[in-house]
Amino acid sequence: MSATEQLQLDIIVKISSGIMNRDQGQKILNVSERTLRRYLAEYLQKGVLFVKHGNCDAVPANRSDEELKKAVQSLVKEKYFDFNMTHCLEKLKATENLVVTREVFRRWCHEIKMVKKAKRRAPKVRKRRERMQQTGLMLQMDGSHHRWFGDKPSCLIAAIDDADSDVAFGEFFPAEDTISCMRVLQKIIEKMGIFQILYVDRAGIFGGSKRAHFSQVKRALEELGTHIIFANSPEAKGRIERLWGTLQDRLIPEMRIRGIDNYDGANAYLQDQFLPNEYASKFKVTPANLQTAYKPVPQGFDLHETFCLKEDRTVARDHTFSWDTEIYRIDSPLKHSIHKQRIEVRTYQDLSWKVFFAGKEIEVSKVKQPEKANLKIVPACNEEAPVPAQLDLTIEQKVRADGHVVHLNRYYSVDEKYIGQKMRVIGEVSEVRIYQEGKLIETHQRLTGSHQINSTKPEHKGPWKRAMHPTSFYRKSAQNLGTGVDQLILMVLERGNGFIDTKTIFGVLGFAKDHHRDGVNEACKHALEIETPNYRAVHLFLRLQGPRWVKPKLAAVEG
Repeated sequence: MSATEQLQLDIIVKISSGIMNRDQGQKILNVSERTLRRYLAEYLQKGVLFVKHGNCDAVPANRSDEELKKAVQSLVKEKYFDFNMTHCLEKLKATENLVVTREVFRRWCHEIKMVKKAKRRAPKVRKRRERMQQTGLMLQMDGSHHRWFGDKPSCLIAAIDDADSDVAFGEFFPAEDTISCMRVLQKIIEKMGIFQILYVDRAGIFGGSKRAHFSQVKRALEELGTHIIFANSPEAKGRIERLWGTLQDRLIPEMRIRGIDNYDGANAYLQDQFLPNEYASKFKVTPANLQTAYKPVPQGFDLHETFCLKEDRTVARDHTFSWDTEIYRIDSPLKHSIHKQRIEVRTYQDLSWKVFFAGKEIEVSKVKQPEKANLKIVPACNEEAPVPAQLDLTIEQKVRADGHVVHLNRYYSVDEKYIGQKMRVIGEVSEVRIYQEGKLIETHQRLTGSHQINSTKPEHKGPWKRAMHPTSFYRKSAQNLGTGVDQLILMVLERGNGFIDTKTIFGVLGFAKDHHRDGVNEACKHALEIETPNYRAVHLFLRLQGPRWVKPKLAAVEG
């Protein structure tokens, strides 16, 4: 019996025995006179059992099945442990065919301590801004860095319509950069049309304080007649911020139970299934004005030529210009000199590029620079060994660490026992001969194709095979910077097929001097995803990030 029942029994027994009068008992029990008479009558009829209610120990008519309870709790603990209560109830009904009321489900979850609590912050007083009247008037855009799938963070870039909370488009990327944002904006315009206002935070890629004078994204939108408005706080663009909370709460567990762990699978599920089916049916609202404000793209307007990186270069006297550490010559026929004129270099989303002058594409070609090598040119004739008559160049040089010598920017292999020793390389019309102290040690067919970089015989691949091993100097140096760098260096080595491209390898590893390791690692992953594992792709990705991954330079200390 409870303490209240014991007190009730004690008072009724004393009143029945004449030890206490009814007025005192009525005040102690705090009941009416009629209730006290009923207690006395039940005591005389049932004895001490009168204090127990008639439904005591009876099974409730609406009691839930124990097997159902165990099944639901088991699913919550093993399969839906990262779902919120509303989302989990929806999945239990749709997927598991189990129907439970919210209050019963809440009580069962509390019993096993599996309730996902929402984060709460101290509220601030803010003015409410009404939604836009029409779709297409204003879009809110942002990027969310999170562990969306797998163990490594990725960035989801998306835009939501302020009028109806519809997600116009979203896609996963390794990072939030200019090219990624341009891709999302282009997809939105291709799908919906041209919108009027883009509401964003003050990030540099949108033209914030870091790039207040120029931004590629802002320039592209201005060409379409779209304006950018900057928010002064995250709460100002609350719809996109709340979208991140909804997606992190619902999208992550949905992808987990489907086993999605890569960018292709995540983007396909997000765009084809989750947004049109799961999200739109529950969170999309009806705008005040059903007439849309999206405008169609004008006929003949090429969005690829708008959503690209545009950089200006000045033409030199000899009709050359520098770009990305290289010198290029203008090959297109021109009636007049364009010395000191500005030309435009456009880098597209696939990292290909073209050159334009006065809005028209012009043809250019790379100027071959003299190789910076400590090579000694010696006479072609040698008294120690007869030299063929048809020669174009004779070079004396040391064998590289990978067992190759160079001739006209092509590499030819020798036995690794000659590494570091001086060789004399003689090039003929059809072959290249390699001599040591007047003795011919190797002959190769001369390489002439632009895609042919090296000629490596199978018996000369020993240094290259050792370089491919995870314990080699190249691989260890790359592993210290991250898995992305290691994979890119390994791909460069595999592409060499016997030749070690030290220029590309040391160029990529050298980025760690001025950039943070995480930045170099992400840049290498980006280069691998676009299937461009070279120095230029990594350099361009780091340059697009601006000062984000650049190491701060220490000031010189006097004395």
